[in-house]
Amino acid sequence: MSLLEVRDLHAFYGPSQVLHGIDIAVEAGGAVAILGANGAGKTTTLRSISGMVRTSGTIAFDGRDLSGLRPDRIARLGIAHVPQGRGSFRTLTVRENLMAGAYLRRDAAGVAGDLELCLSLFPQLERRIRSQAVMLSGGEQQMLAIGRAIMSKPRLLLLDEPSLGLAPATAQSVYEAITRIRREIDLTLVIVEENASLAFTIADAAVVLEAGRVALAGPRAELIGVDEIRKAYLGS
Repeated sequence: MSLLEVRDLHAFYGPSQVLHGIDIAVEAGGAVAILGANGAGKTTTLRSISGMVRTSGTIAFDGRDLSGLRPDRIARLGIAHVPQGRGSFRTLTVRENLMAGAYLRRDAAGVAGDLELCLSLFPQLERRIRSQAVMLSGGEQQMLAIGRAIMSKPRLLLLDEPSLGLAPATAQSVYEAITRIRREIDLTLVIVEENASLAFTIADAAVVLEAGRVALAGPRAELIGVDEIRKAYLGS
């Protein structure tokens, strides 16, 4: 059974409908990329899963219907969302930001171990551990946002454009850390990206959205061979 199952998802901002019958399934331990141009509905899909917009249809996590649950209740079930813009607490230090991600946890030894893991994943953060988040570069802030999400010990991690605004080398470093996270932690990933080349270094499968609808979906190896994917997202 899929850990995350989205069926016939419609999403609305006020009277405006943004998603029109989206279907997505993610197996436990899997990684699915959501691709598409600006305005295709990628971010809204993640916001729908997190309970941040009005929806109809079915969103099930580990067999539990998430309909009507507040974002904080969804987070408590084990879903962590790293939004665009990173969302760091700017006046808190790197360490304080990371510990804020663990505020619901009561396993002190586990929190200490995960803090050590985050700092090993992102050595830049260890060097800046006492710095305020506002002093970090864009890449460091992205690393901090991912680290803070990991500190909540999620089962499902939603990443919204983790490469956005980053230099190519920095984006590559972020994706290398995400790859290691997937390898070392029992974690399921949904990654929204415009950079399909980066997304396909991690994702097992992808869904391509156009105007709030699924245009293409399938395993990574299958989609890489599709002409529309190569031309629109892979530059070939």
